[in-house]
Amino acid sequence: MQKQGTTELFSSLHKAFMMYLKRFAGKNNTFSAPIKLKIAHTFRVVREIRTIAEHGNNGLIHPDIAKCTALLHDIGRFQQYASFGTYDDRTSINHAALGIVIIDQLNLLSQHTEAQQNLIRTAIIHHNHAIVPENLEPDEHTLAHMLRDADKLDIWKLTINQDMNKPVDSRISPENLERLRTFRKIPYAEVVTKADARMFRISWVFDVHFPQTIRTILSRGYIGQMFSKLPRTKQLQEVQETIENLLQYRLKEQSLQSNNRPFQSALGSGLSD
Repeated sequence: MQKQGTTELFSSLHKAFMMYLKRFAGKNNTFSAPIKLKIAHTFRVVREIRTIAEHGNNGLIHPDIAKCTALLHDIGRFQQYASFGTYDDRTSINHAALGIVIIDQLNLLSQHTEAQQNLIRTAIIHHNHAIVPENLEPDEHTLAHMLRDADKLDIWKLTINQDMNKPVDSRISPENLERLRTFRKIPYAEVVTKADARMFRISWVFDVHFPQTIRTILSRGYIGQMFSKLPRTKQLQEVQETIENLLQYRLKEQSLQSNNRPFQSALGSGLSD
């Protein structure tokens, strides 16, 4: 039995989260630009995950539990930046793991049931992993993918805006182009050029799991905007069209199903690495 209603849970957690953020404020209670960036990102992910949760997740996850998860998903980022001056996990610390430590130290989930606490922690610890383990419980698997989808949606928006006035980079690794052409995720370790980084983020579409995420990607024109910063070769134009057709196909496929099961990896598990 819940200790309190889900709406009250989010409201209480929101207050605690805002109190925690105060320790990172500078003079006149203002935040530096990098901290502001992560605060804004956090609340946009809260909005994205609420929409995903409200448009079908088979009833496994209440929207307010999803919102609580999104609110805390990057809580480790603030101490990470304060301690290391970077958001790069590779040169500092795993921000998801640090976030779990902070959540537990501050007892931020004390108003949640034990089951809810474990569910939220599991989603957060896996939100920045290359893949989500298949052996999770159905609700854990669902929430983890909801968070990852919501996180991707906002990161795409941020990177598109940041790229807007930057030049096109034509230095494309043939191996990464082939991965994109065959619907495979590009490993971050294989990113060499700016163009590779753009293709890396495009390849995230092969790891989205909910129809609402697909609808949002298409309605916001994310694919075309991301491809616009790659060379306009015939091959890349064909890849763009194929990916957009794939997303449309996945939506159509889902509409023919009788339930709201999340999407699996693109065109079957064999094409995802």
